[in-house]
Amino acid sequence: MDVGQKVVFVRAVKGAEVGKRGTVMKVFDNMVVVDCTLKEHLAPVLAQMWDVLPERLWEHLLKRRKVGSPITAGESACAPVPSKSPSRIRRVRDGSLFISDD
Repeated sequence: MDVGQKVVFVRAVKGAEVGKRGTVMKVFDNMVVVDCTLKEHLAPVLAQMWDVLPERLWEHLLKRRKVGSPITAGESACAPVPSKSPSRIRRVRDGSLFISDD
């Protein structure tokens, strides 16, 4: 991940809900500071690398799902990718999402 990169939260982190977009301001070992709008004002959010995805990858996953709304923490987040693709989006015990090839 690079400073200035546009990202999307895939896990709720300190006031930033799933699907919230922001810009990486600082990068540490496995942490990033993301600048995003929270409650109508810009605020930095400290998140772990696996809490955010690059915006391009997020858009690609949404396009593959052929759904216009962002992935949410509800059951729809576990819905499989269309049958034409071998990949599926799944949720692990800690609530995070990952892609697997079954």
